[in-house]
Amino acid sequence: MHGAAQGESEVVTQALLAEMEKVCLDTPDSDNVTPLLCAARNKHKALVRLFLATEGLNPAHKDSKGRTTLWWEVVHGLEDVVTELLAMKMVDPDTPGPDGQSPCYMPQNTGKKP
Repeated sequence: MHGAAQGESEVVTQALLAEMEKVCLDTPDSDNVTPLLCAARNKHKALVRLFLATEGLNPAHKDSKGRTTLWWEVVHGLEDVVTELLAMKMVDPDTPGPDGQSPCYMPQNTGKKP
């Protein structure tokens, strides 16, 4: 699922999504990155939304550097997804990112690579 979230292959993505109920979307890789975080990092808004609609998914999961899905979406300036995330009870907008700054206080779309 991580490969699909990175956008490596549309065919692979579609095949995996067809079997999504059999895949644990909260399974992290060696950097503690889940498929949701990977999709957010790679600006795959449609996949992020699809994953967020999956029951039991933790939208507040942090990778090994402290980045969350909300952090990535703020960095990329995707306001509509940020709004969706902020409406979720598990997402804390005050959770600090790797620089110690809350996503709500970060300048949007800085153009810098985190």
